[in-house]
Amino acid sequence: MDLKKKNVDRIMKIVENLHPIADKLDATIAQLALAWAAKNPNVSTVITGASRSSQVTENFKALTIIPELISDIIEEIEQVLKNKPKHPYDLTLMN
Repeated sequence: MDLKKKNVDRIMKIVENLHPIADKLDATIAQLALAWAAKNPNVSTVITGASRSSQVTENFKALTIIPELISDIIEEIEQVLKNKPKHPYDLTLMN
C-alpha cells in the first residue's frame, strides 16, 4: 500500500469516528472542525473558505456549537484525533 492511500485511509477513519460527535451536536463535520479550532486557546484566528454563499451560512453555524464544546466533548475529539501535542511547556504562558 502506498503512502498516499494509507494517509487517505487514516483520514477517512478519523472522519468516520468524528461523525457521532458531530451528530450529538447536530452539526456537520465542517462545523465541528471550525468550532473545535475556534475553541482552542492556542488558535487566534480561524480562516474559512467558501465557494458558495450557502457554505458561508453553514460555516457561521459553527459559532453556535462553540459553547457546546465542553471538556468531555473536547476529550472525545482528542481521543479520535490522537494528535494532541505532548510537550512539557504551556505555550499559552509565553506572552
